[in-house]
Amino acid sequence: MIKNLKLSVFILALILALSSITSAQQAGIPLSKQIPSHGHSGPRDGGILKSPFIDVYWASGMVVTCGTATKLLFETKRSDLNNWYDNTTYRFRPTQPGTYLAISNALTNGSGSSSASTKIYKNGTPWNQVFQNAYTGTSIVSPTNTSLVYMNGTTDYLEVFGTINGTTCQWTGSTQMSFQVIRVSN
Repeated sequence: MIKNLKLSVFILALILALSSITSAQQAGIPLSKQIPSHGHSGPRDGGILKSPFIDVYWASGMVVTCGTATKLLFETKRSDLNNWYDNTTYRFRPTQPGTYLAISNALTNGSGSSSASTKIYKNGTPWNQVFQNAYTGTSIVSPTNTSLVYMNGTTDYLEVFGTINGTTCQWTGSTQMSFQVIRVSN
């Protein structure tokens, strides 16, 4: 129980850190000015985040067949320091082995959606799935999927698929439709 609580707190802190980095980047603040080192050793040095990460989103959205899994097309990069995300295949393929935290956020357009799910796939196989019903009194569904996954640094890749159930099924194009991955350990 305590171990799960510590992991949850760590993941929440990491999500908040990634959110603040993204907001600062949108405001035009250089990455080197965003994360002070405060003399700490570890993944930071001289104010620059050394843990590789990506932050991409799906700007255009898409109408999909209800009940059918569809690859989520995160085509716009906010951050990809090592060019590990291919926005033509929509895959994250790191060249450093280690454990990575993957976070996908999805959003339906709210017209006829009753539920939605997202799956993070590793090497073409489902790794982790999150399912969510529509918010009370609306057709808006926004599943967030978070998973720790070991990547070998050569052939492993991640991608995200989503399924919407309802009468009219559309993923909303927005910065809220996002996929972030950060390396958290060797």
